[in-house]
Formats: sequence, structure tokens, C-alpha cells
Amino acid sequence: MPTINARVAASTDDASEIVSGNVATNATSFNIDETGEWIGFRVNVTIPDGATIDAAYLTLEFDSGTLDEPDLTIYGEDTATPAAFSAGTATFTISGRSRTSASVNWGSTDLGGPGSFNTSSIVSIIEELMASYSYASGAYMSILLTSRANDANRDARIVLYDGSTTTAPLLHIEYTEGGGVTATAAITLAAATVSATATLALAGQAAITLDAAILSSAATLAIGAQAALTLDAATITSAAQLSLMGSAALTMAAATLSATGTLTSGASGTLNVTLDAATLTSAAQLALTGQAAITLDAATLNATGTLVAGAQGAVNVTLDAATVVSSGQLSIAAQAALALSPATLSSLGTLVIVGAATINLGAATLVSFGSEVEPEIQTIAVMLYGPSSTSELFGPSSTAEIGG
Repeated sequence: MPTINARVAASTDDASEIVSGNVATNATSFNIDETGEWIGFRVNVTIPDGATIDAAYLTLEFDSGTLDEPDLTIYGEDTATPAAFSAGTATFTISGRSRTSASVNWGSTDLGGPGSFNTSSIVSIIEELMASYSYASGAYMSILLTSRANDANRDARIVLYDGSTTTAPLLHIEYTEGGGVTATAAITLAAATVSATATLALAGQAAITLDAAILSSAATLAIGAQAALTLDAATITSAAQLSLMGSAALTMAAATLSATGTLTSGASGTLNVTLDAATLTSAAQLALTGQAAITLDAATLNATGTLVAGAQGAVNVTLDAATVVSSGQLSIAAQAALALSPATLSSLGTLVIVGAATINLGAATLVSFGSEVEPEIQTIAVMLYGPSSTSELFGPSSTAEIGG
């Protein structure tokens, strides 16, 4: 897990302010024990956009065993460009800075000083700043501290940069880089485009709707968990890949997988796929590994488009008015139950079954199988390989060729 330990690095990167508004930048330490007293400091951090903040706190050095009873409120400075601090009389240049909505109270009646001590978590403050500003290329982040109450028994004398460059205030952050969802996720991409080598990666339960979305070039939509996806008129183009690992329920309404676009499922659980008027074009491939229930409603596999089910369990495929054209291939390597109603396999279209199979061809058609086929004759070719294979053929004017 990436970790940041950013310590104050210059005299004007920290400062103290007393009640009258006088600001000093050269104090060696400062005791906050009264309302209206402040310490401010800034550090430079680099955090990728979209990162998840897993932990954040300040490490402060206390140089006294008796002035170690902090009762403080911590803020972030709400700006993209926190300025260096400057000394002045009645300028209020620390307390007058814009502060985050998020704040954290930190207190102790006896820290056990002298020594370095960590504050309470300030994740909420860092998250607010991350949501408003970018630190991906490196930027200053400023932290402001003030006393919560006038109490002579609650002193906090904190060492500053001019007192010690090695124990000056430090900001500690731990984060996880973005690009993935590691929890339950509901994602809607409306007319969105994931292009070039862009990746949408999900690791957790996911409900995803892609409305007219486009995954282009080498873009990848990767799901490593239970997933429910709806692709409405979506397009997966070029070498784009939709990859699923886990139980998955997919609905593709008028979706298109083109060129070498691939829908790949290495599911370890049940996979339910519905292709409603979807198109797999050119060398596009729909590949399933795992138990699969597939419905193709008026879907089209054309050119060298391939629907491959190398399932480890039963495969249930329903082709409702679907078309496998040119050298399109529907290949099943597992136990299979197929219903084709009234599907069409045209040109060199092939339906290949390897394993026990129960097939229902309701008025299905294989056309233009070769130059010797009479135009008025419809032929159905089913190739079965494996023991205990059975075939049930239905439909007028059909000829069955069965080998196994």
C-alpha cells in the first residue's frame, strides 16, 4: 500500500498565531492552550486522482512532559494552492484562511511526553481535499490546528521546523490507487466511452448499466466478482474486451462486439447471458467458461464471429430467431441443452457440440452450405462429439446430418 510521510521542509512552511493575530514563522515550538491560538503548516504530497485514502494522521513532537495535554481541533486549508506563511502583526493569516467543512477533534489529558505522538484519524479531511483538488502531479496540502477551550490544564507545546527539522510536523497518508471498486458498486455509463487502453475494473459485487457505451481499441471492462451488467446498444470495438470472473448476469440489448472485440467469462459460478438483437461481427468472440445459461434473441454472429462455451458445467443456450452467418460458429464444449427457434445458420455457419447434448431445432435453417444444395432445400447440420449424445430435430423440409 503506498504511504506518504510528508514533513514540513522550510521555515515558512509552518507558523504560529496568538490571540491578537500576531503570526510568527521562526518559533522553535508553540504552546496552544487558549482559544484563538493557531498552528498552521503545509507539506507537498503526490496522490493519484481517484485514490482511496485508507489512513491519515499527523505526527507531532511534544518537547515537554508537562505541556502534553492537547485539546485541539484539526482542519484542512480549503484551497488548491496553500500559500507559504508570513510573519506579521495582527494579520490573522492562519485563522483567516479558508477551512474544510470536515474537522477532527484530538485530545489527551497526558500523552506521556516528551516525544512524538499521532493524532486521531484525519481521513475525512484528506478525502474532502481530494474531492476538490488534484494532487496527482504534486501539490501543497495545508493543515490548521487550534485550541478548543480556555483551560490552563490543557497545554500542547508542539515543536516546529525552526526547533527541529527532523521532528517538525508530519502528515502521514496511506492510500490505495484508483481504477478499481473493492466494495459493492452500482455504475451507470450513459453514452460513455472507454477508449484506447482505458480500463474499468471492478472487484466486488457490481451492478453496471452501459447505455450506448463504447469500449474501443484495447479498452477493457473487467469484473472480478458477482456482476449484473446491462449493455444497451453498447459497442465493444477493435480489441476491446469485456471480461467477467465470478457469477454474472448480462443483458446486451442491441449491443455490438466488433472486429476482435471479446466478451470473455472465466466464471467460477453461474453465468446468465441475454443477447437481445446483439451483433458479434468480424472476428468478435463470446467465450464462456463456467456454467452458462445463454439466450440470443434475434442476435447475429457474422463473418468469423464465434460463440464459444467451454463450460465446466451444463450449458443452456436458447437461440430465438438468431442468425449465424458467413463463417460464424456456435461452439459448445460441455454438456449442452440447446433450443434454436427458428434460428438460421447460413453460408459456412457451424454449430459444433462436444459433449453430451440435447438439441431442439425448431424450424431452424442451415443455408448455402455448398454449391450443390438445391435452393428449395433447407438443410440442418449438427455435429455431435461425445458419448450419450442425443438430438431432437423439428421443422418442415429439414435434413439432418448427425455424426458422433
